[in-house]
Amino acid sequence: MVHTGSEKTTAQKADLIAASRAIAERTLELSRSSLSTTRAYLRSVQGTLRNIERTRRLLEASDAQSQRFPLARLSPKTGRSRISKLLVAAQERERQRIARELHDDVLQRLAAISLGLGFLGTDRKTPAVVRSTLSDIQNELGILIRDIQTLSHALYPSIVHELGLAAALRQLCAKSSRFDQIDYDIEQLPAYFPEGLAAAFYRIAQESVRNAIKYAAGARISMTVQIVRGILRMVIRDEGPGFDQSQARGRGLGLVSMRERAKESGISLTIQSKPGRGTTIIAQATV
Repeated sequence: MVHTGSEKTTAQKADLIAASRAIAERTLELSRSSLSTTRAYLRSVQGTLRNIERTRRLLEASDAQSQRFPLARLSPKTGRSRISKLLVAAQERERQRIARELHDDVLQRLAAISLGLGFLGTDRKTPAVVRSTLSDIQNELGILIRDIQTLSHALYPSIVHELGLAAALRQLCAKSSRFDQIDYDIEQLPAYFPEGLAAAFYRIAQESVRNAIKYAAGARISMTVQIVRGILRMVIRDEGPGFDQSQARGRGLGLVSMRERAKESGISLTIQSKPGRGTTIIAQATV
């Protein structure tokens, strides 16, 4: 049987489309695999936090009732404080490990897949209909990559580990000043803090600055950080409208998160605000 040039061209196009679709399906399969890995990491995080909370409750109960635990020989207050510090340190190490895995493994694999999709999408041999599909997949991957980057940073603020608390806070203020001017006076701080303490201060500052920008309506915002007589003290003020803390619905979750983080890390947190009087956040801890 003799095939015409037109039949051969049609057959070649069909083969190319089939091959391109197979590549796209394989890419989707890899993307789903990466997403499944990400979900597994999230389940690991949740399991770790549950285990830490369960351990904390058991140890606190034994602190007052059993002599089998060394911590029980301490006063209840001292025992709980020591337990809390041990748990925060363990929690921070686990968060750091998972954040590192997300960044070094999952994100790199997704980026490689996205790069491959980009090459396929710009290849003239790839049919237009397939290029359109690949472009949609690449856009979805881009959203997923950004979500994982946000998650990784939320788990552990690597900037604190890399730059130190003082430099990280200065950078936070400088970047946030793109939205509202922030006056800051952050003295040089030690390079080392107890594990988890620097990250907790940074997260409290982050939430406080975010709330100030959101609610202060362009009013003056300031941050001061210093160590006085062995106490690390951070004060963040805004001259905005303030709020009634008993009715802080819009801010509720952020304030609860700040208080819980402070409690877990041994930080004394004070939130002062009244309608028409602005808001002041004071975080302090012994270092």
